[in-house]
Amino acid sequence: MVGTRVGFLGPPGSFGEEALMTQADLAAGELVSMQSMTEILAEVEAGTIHAGFVAIENSIEGTVNSVIDALVFDCHVLVQREVEFEVTQNLLVPAGTELADITRVVSFPNALGQCRRWVGTNLPGAELVAATSTSEAARRRNGGRPTRGSTTCGGGSGVSLNRRRA
Repeated sequence: MVGTRVGFLGPPGSFGEEALMTQADLAAGELVSMQSMTEILAEVEAGTIHAGFVAIENSIEGTVNSVIDALVFDCHVLVQREVEFEVTQNLLVPAGTELADITRVVSFPNALGQCRRWVGTNLPGAELVAATSTSEAARRRNGGRPTRGSTTCGGGSGVSLNRRRA
């Protein structure tokens, strides 16, 4: 859909962008990185963007409540399709970091929930801190603290892939 503005949860490198790129017609549009999924829905309703790409559910954490709430109570938009996309979480840390050195993990709340068991087993006592997206957490790196996210967001953010399929 050349000429179509499509909003996604950013910054670039997010799982949302990766999933969006599997849809050739949407990927051909102008991709607009946004701060939250509720902002995406509001901007579609306002006509600022033509389409929005948001997550409504994942297999481990279940419903993405903020999106469902916005669809039910706040925004009058049409859901046009469902896209299934396999997410592989990764622990991204500065090169040379050992698991024993990690005391804090920053990521999107649903991503933290998806990895709760792995983090509890491998990083006992680590503080879990919410970010607006996995790719934002990778970019922030907040003093070199680790994050969870996609291999795409790790590739452009100066962090190394520490443990794949965490």
